[in-house]
Amino acid sequence: MQAGDSIGSGLTTEDWAAIDHLGFDSDVVVHNVSVPGKTMQTGYGMRETELFPFRSTSVPSILLIQQGTNDLYHGTSASLTYQAILVPFVSSARDAGFYVVVNTLLPRADSGWTAAMEEQRILYNNLVRANTAKADAVNDIAADPLLGDGINPATSDLYADALHLSLKGQERMAILDAAVLSPFLQRPVRTPSR
Repeated sequence: MQAGDSIGSGLTTEDWAAIDHLGFDSDVVVHNVSVPGKTMQTGYGMRETELFPFRSTSVPSILLIQQGTNDLYHGTSASLTYQAILVPFVSSARDAGFYVVVNTLLPRADSGWTAAMEEQRILYNNLVRANTAKADAVNDIAADPLLGDGINPATSDLYADALHLSLKGQERMAILDAAVLSPFLQRPVRTPSR
């Protein structure tokens, strides 16, 4: 499962999303619940209807949380996004029987993205890396030398614009996602604790 936003949906690439092209065996089923503009707050609020019903009782279920940038854009602070939304999101998903992986947030330079928002993105990513939310893994895509903080999304060919990934960028993200997600396919089914 992926809970995502426009990055997760593959917006600007005719919906070619990394999560749908991980290169796993055909028996691995992917549900991409990514909607352009979606905040993590909305994703968390809809987890019981959009995500948790897809948990398998026979194979390991993995939830990739690829949201948060829109929360920061709309004025929610990094600490509030992390503590009040991500932490309970991770906890409830683990309790429901999912292995949980959290992506850090990629850089952006689109219209309306301010220096203050960028400071919040960096703070949020540092909180994700510290992982007090107890996610099973952190996928630190913001640290990737091709997609992450060392590049300018307004000029990189891995971005279609100053925010969304190009097809080449989605292909790179698929490699990063697959590397972190694949070990969980070998784990036993997680028993729900609720």
